This record gives sequence, structure tokens and C-alpha cells, in this order.
Amino acid sequence: MASTKPVITIIGTGLIGTSIGLAIRRARGDEIELVGHDRDLGVAQAAKRMGAVHKVERNLFSACQQADMVIMAIPASGIKETLELIANDLKEGCIITDTASLKVPVLKWADQLLPDTVSFVGGDPILFGDEAGIESAKPDLFAKRLYCITPSVKASSDAVRLVTDLVAMLGAIPHYIDPYEHDGLIGGSEHLADVVAVTLLGTLASSGGWHDMRRVCGATFDRVTCFSVNNVAEYRDRALLNKENLVRWIDALQNELFKFRTLIEQGNPDAIEQYYQQQMTARTEWLEAFSTQNWDGVQKSDLPTAGEMMSQMFFGGLAGRRK
Repeated sequence: MASTKPVITIIGTGLIGTSIGLAIRRARGDEIELVGHDRDLGVAQAAKRMGAVHKVERNLFSACQQADMVIMAIPASGIKETLELIANDLKEGCIITDTASLKVPVLKWADQLLPDTVSFVGGDPILFGDEAGIESAKPDLFAKRLYCITPSVKASSDAVRLVTDLVAMLGAIPHYIDPYEHDGLIGGSEHLADVVAVTLLGTLASSGGWHDMRRVCGATFDRVTCFSVNNVAEYRDRALLNKENLVRWIDALQNELFKFRTLIEQGNPDAIEQYYQQQMTARTEWLEAFSTQNWDGVQKSDLPTAGEMMSQMFFGGLAGRRK
């Protein structure tokens, strides 16, 4: 029997998917039916035990057929295959959004594979911290965090509004951004950081002194080489799907390394100290802005106040569409 409530299906019930479900349940209780699906059935069942979804569907098609909205909380590399599988089973007017860290390839797949009766609105929550895995999921994971929104050119205005309402319901700050700009920026801030970590490890682990060096690796080494997820294939796909941006950032890093190498080679203590001071100041300013989400006074206006109740708009929108 079809649900009389708006239905949101969450594909991928890891840290992000489960946290989204918990946030929706906290905001709307049982007024929206949440369906969870994950390739790992045990993970989906764990999300249900945590209260993030009302029920679990083992079959992907069954999970999506009645959905008013599908949230794909999976890596970018898995989105194309998933869209291919569900494209013909989505009901008219369904809205699909994702949480992947790449937007250009994802939007291209959506435009190619989805019927015109379905709207795709890309999303990318910008998280901060050491949380990883479903055990770290919490309803306020996205609170006061920037949430990038990149609608497909084929998405309806209602779909864009409803995804924006969803972001507000999560407690996040909606931030509209061009997908090409997004991937260029993420290539530097996230994907280049992955490259720094893995190449530093490669440099040291392949050296003749690694056997002894590893004994003295401490907190600094741990911070720089700490990866956010355990799936090696995800790092591989980030590099390949965003290769043009990443190559450009690697070139920029090489130039900066050469500049710093020159300072050391010249033995210029004042220049080295100044360089460190400049970058430490830049980091401090970034942390202060991140904590307040006040980026030169621009983003505060995007944050809905408690009185606006955009989550109510979201629920009302879905309910109206079902009628």
C-alpha cells in the first residue's frame, strides 16, 4: 500500500545519510516516512535502530518507487550506476539530490539518465571534524555548516526550493554555487589535501629510513596523513573524476614547494619565519570564519531564522505535491 505521507528515501546510510535521517526525524517526527537503503544491509538496519529511518528496503527499486524525494548519500563514483538502475522506476515529480564532493560529473549523469519528469538538485555538505562511520551520526551534524546547492539546469524551481528547505531543516546554511566553481574549489581544499597525505606517506614509506623513521612519527605526521574514510576506491575516483582541477592544484603546490625549498636553501631565517607566520595567520582567520560562518559578512544572510520555519515549508511542499 502506498504511503499517505511524503516519502523520502535515503540511499546510503553511513555518517551523512543517517545524520540526515536523524535531523529530519527531529524536525518533523513521523510526518515524513523515511526509507533507508544501503548495499550493506547491516548498516541500513543499524540506521533504523538509531531512529534515522522508519523502515529498510533491501531492494533498491522498492526503496525508490514511491519516493517523493531520493537522497543519494553515497560517493560520486556510485551515483551513475545508481541513477541507471532507478531512472525508470521513479514516480513523476520525484526530486533527487546527492551529497557527493563532486558536482560536474554528477550533474552530467543526472541530465543524461533521468527522465524530464524528475528533477535533480546537487548538494554537498561541508563538514568539519573527525567524525567517520555511522556510529558518529547525529542530528546536528550539519548545524551551521555550509551546504552547497548546485541545481541541474533541468530542475524545476519547486525542486530547488524544496531541496533548499531540506538543507534548512538540517540546520545547515544553503549556499548556491556553480558546479564548475565548486569542483575547482573542492579540488584544492579537499582533493589536493588527499594527494598531500598520500604522497607524503609514499615519500617516507619508500625511503630507506622508513623502518626507523616510523618509530618517531608523532602528532604532526598523524594529522597530515589522516584520511577521512577507509575506502581507497573513493580516493581513486576523486582524483580521476576531478583530474583537470587536481592536476592544476598539484602544479600550484609544486611551485609553492619550490619557493619554500629556495628559502631553506638560501638559509634565510627571516623569510622562513615570515612565511610560516603568514600561513598560520591565514589558518587562524579561516578557523574563525568557519566557526561563525561569517565569510566577510556574506553568508549570514543565507541562514534562516528560527521564525522562518523553512522545514515547515518543506513538509507542506511535499504534502501538497502528493495531493
